[in-house]
Amino acid sequence: MAIENDLVTIEIDTSAITSQKADFDTAVRHCEAGKYNRAKPILEKLIQKNPTVSEYHRILGQKIQREFDFRDFESEFSSGIDMPARYVENIDVVWKEEFRIDAAFEVEHSTAIYSGLLRFADLKVIAPNINYPLFIVAPSAKKNRVFDQLKRPSFKKLGLDKEVRYLSYEAIDDIDKFFESSTSGLNVDLIIGKSESVR
Repeated sequence: MAIENDLVTIEIDTSAITSQKADFDTAVRHCEAGKYNRAKPILEKLIQKNPTVSEYHRILGQKIQREFDFRDFESEFSSGIDMPARYVENIDVVWKEEFRIDAAFEVEHSTAIYSGLLRFADLKVIAPNINYPLFIVAPSAKKNRVFDQLKRPSFKKLGLDKEVRYLSYEAIDDIDKFFESSTSGLNVDLIIGKSESVR
């Protein structure tokens, strides 16, 4: 995806989709039949072969959403938080410990950074006293775009430019490598240390 002069250009690798159509169609049929455990390995294999085909990611995301419907555990998740769950259910990752939220993450790989920031903005409006860190997780190539978006007047007015941190894929790889040989547990402070604030 490229943005130039307010024009968004999205490139779709149709040749990859065509060459892998049979596998993709099989995965979709499994999803439609509710056989998510059969669809998942096919989709993961397709994504491994062609990680830029957004349709594979979309179907895998729908599969996960259907398999793990938020409504099935909403009451348990909602216990102890000071806002309706509908304001956090669309956030990519919510780190919740007992009766508190410890962090929230928006992963912006193929989606617009702006959309993740809007979900964080909703949180700030609904619960202005939240005190847990908010992270935008994105490739290094999007780092400057994250910072530019956070400097927009509407996000600055809500204080998101001071509260949202950028976490690169490389930082996540570093954390993962650290825990390959560590016996300690992952905590939010470690993630904060690996993330960056707006400059």
